Amino acid sequence: MKKLIIISAIFLTVGISFGQNQENVESQEEETPVTEYQLPSEDDSYMNRYFLVERFNFLPVIRDKAEEIGITIEQMEEIKKFYRDYYNLMVEKANEIKEKEDELKKLVLEGGDAKRIKQLIVDIAKLKAELTIYNIKEVRAIQNALTESQWKKVLELAESKVF
Repeated sequence: MKKLIIISAIFLTVGISFGQNQENVESQEEETPVTEYQLPSEDDSYMNRYFLVERFNFLPVIRDKAEEIGITIEQMEEIKKFYRDYYNLMVEKANEIKEKEDELKKLVLEGGDAKRIKQLIVDIAKLKAELTIYNIKEVRAIQNALTESQWKKVLELAESKVF
């Protein structure tokens, strides 16, 4: 029963905080015009372990194989808009999860306060759920920008483990 209550609380909190983040994103939209924004070029695979489920990471395929996929300038602008608006938030969430996991590990190994341990577990679960929601939004943004055949090509390239 406790697990059900905790999971319900996490989903409620994620829904509320996700709505708040949406407001923050809308205020950031004017900062960098999409045409000037570049896709993130650094290796962000360290973030993979911070998602609630396995991460869908199509960024390397989109970034490195755009010509092979046949992505037009207009399509790339749509994709870049997602990354401009959400990528830094995703990185922040991943870093916050790492910090909380490090604290949790220390508390568990050193016999820390049980209440603090439970709170960290809930906080980490909430953050991982939020990060996973951003990842789903990322997939949808890419899918919506591409044609069906281009999307299939992205999936093929991603599955071929070229990246």
